[in-house]
Amino acid sequence: MKKIIFMGTPDFAVPPLEVLNENFEISLVVSQKDKLRNRKKLLPTPVKQKALELGLEVITPDSVKSDEFFEIVKKINPDFIVVVAFGQIIDKRLIDFMQGKILNIHASILPELRGSAPINWAIVNGLEKTGVSIMSIDVGLDTGDVLDIEETEISDLDNLETLYERLSKMGSTLIVETMNDFENKYKNRIKQGDNFSYAPMIKKEMGKLNFNDTSRNIFNKIRGFYNWPSTFCKYMGENIKVHRAEIGTESPDIEVGTIFKTSKDAIFVKTVDGSIKLLEIQFAGKKRVLVKDYLRGNSIKVGEILS
Repeated sequence: MKKIIFMGTPDFAVPPLEVLNENFEISLVVSQKDKLRNRKKLLPTPVKQKALELGLEVITPDSVKSDEFFEIVKKINPDFIVVVAFGQIIDKRLIDFMQGKILNIHASILPELRGSAPINWAIVNGLEKTGVSIMSIDVGLDTGDVLDIEETEISDLDNLETLYERLSKMGSTLIVETMNDFENKYKNRIKQGDNFSYAPMIKKEMGKLNFNDTSRNIFNKIRGFYNWPSTFCKYMGENIKVHRAEIGTESPDIEVGTIFKTSKDAIFVKTVDGSIKLLEIQFAGKKRVLVKDYLRGNSIKVGEILS
């Protein structure tokens, strides 16, 4: 049975870890260090937590570029190292040692959306499809040769959460298929071209909504930044997050950003080319709530401009 070192950190990497554990021998799991989360409790990463539940050995090195870590890898002498959203750079010494067998599950159709947040930007940028790529890691940032790709369409019903889960499951299946047919996949690997794009790290301030934009762009942004960092604006001087919305059909001749009406389940806001219907919101310090539930006991001022 093939021996694997698995390197990963967030929830996205958990399904691949589980599926690989069912199909191969995972000799070691490598993850980032425990962090303060949930009311300042020191908690393990999702990958470390799952690895411990599965009875796998886990380490959390300060750096995978260290001599100590390199000696650990040499001693195990794995058939493959699988990297999924790990969070540290793999150095040339380890790349050379593994001879093309450090495989990465990347959540885009490479060379499109290289970088740390491809799922977010696939939605925000309005792409009609995305996918997962199995890449042989080299010294560049997501620049390695591609061994396999699986695509999926992005529908208007998708947001970051649904696409995140779907791509994670797709990557779990594809990495097993790639490893089971590695010689053929590696022989027919494809070098990435020069027509690439980047998916930069998401920052909180990126969630600010600008209603002086198209309804489609605003809708995509709300879906692509779902849960974190979330999209937000100001209503009567108070911060309000927008978690879910739909593109409206009306386009009144009024100032952009104006709330021009409410219904039993939506708040209608003027955009540069039409309108957007806000369906789920969250006021500062409050729980997120469907607009239809909020309006049962509260009112929204029609004519107010969201800034």
